[in-house]
Amino acid sequence: MKNSTNSIVLIGGGQLGSRHLQGLANIDIPVSITVVDPSEISLKTARERYAQIAENPNIKEIKFSHCISDLFDRIDLAIVATGADVRADVVSSLVQQYSVRNLLLEKFLFQKESDFERIAGLLDRRQVNATVNCPRRLFPFYRQLKDALSSEDVISFSVAGSNWGMGCNAIHFLDLFAFLSGSSKVEVSGVSLDERILGSKRPGFVEFTGMIAGSSPRGDSFSISSLNEPDVPLKISIKTNSQLIEIDESAGKAFFYDELTSIKRQESFVLPYQSQMTGTVARDTLLSGVSGLTCYLESARLHIPVLSAFLTHLNRVSEKHYDHCPIT
Repeated sequence: MKNSTNSIVLIGGGQLGSRHLQGLANIDIPVSITVVDPSEISLKTARERYAQIAENPNIKEIKFSHCISDLFDRIDLAIVATGADVRADVVSSLVQQYSVRNLLLEKFLFQKESDFERIAGLLDRRQVNATVNCPRRLFPFYRQLKDALSSEDVISFSVAGSNWGMGCNAIHFLDLFAFLSGSSKVEVSGVSLDERILGSKRPGFVEFTGMIAGSSPRGDSFSISSLNEPDVPLKISIKTNSQLIEIDESAGKAFFYDELTSIKRQESFVLPYQSQMTGTVARDTLLSGVSGLTCYLESARLHIPVLSAFLTHLNRVSEKHYDHCPIT
């Protein structure tokens, strides 16, 4: 495999997809890449951002296309960076038309709960190795923090800040909670979402403010809050029996308070951009099938309780009945 050229398909070349492409442009094994997006504007963005990266001899070929009808006979890695509204159908079409070895999916995965089981069955039948891009568990800082928390019996995990896109991004923090606590099963037992449903940055989608909370079977607890008020920085707090850890990602700082000795220390860190990660994730996936990202089934177990909470709330406060939750 190391000496052969791997085929990569990137579906979705817009803002996030183009960052994935920049990461792929730095890959250190031979690959051929096809970027697919029906939007010429998105393909233009992808071309421009790809051109910003130095030429890499490992990129044997790169093509830009409007449709998935003319791809490689065998796809070694497909990255699906579309919106959640079309992702299930894109995955279904791709996997049924082509032999796909590995799949990397963006989140929020899907808007309908039924799509999680439908896609799970398809991936199983077609023997596709699928992961979901919640990358905090790959960040060096959080990997070190997980090691530091390994001796703790339980953790209490909370996130709060102003209007940070809870519908779209809550799954990132729930995945981080699962990673740090070591549990891929969670229960959402508390929902206190604001009645006013907000418009998303993208037309046709919605956003939420308020709080969801829950726990793991081990007894770890979490609360995730997006405040409908200005200027509250997003911060993560983790409390154990012996310490309190406060994390400010935007400042790149973490504060550790030892409650037994009252010692306080500060640690600085740098969080990588997506464009700095995709090349490594792709290489590891292609060579071993393992990247450190959350596998599809585990991520689905985390997605479904959040989706259910959002959809139930949306139907409670809306005059319209929704069979899907329009988040992306």
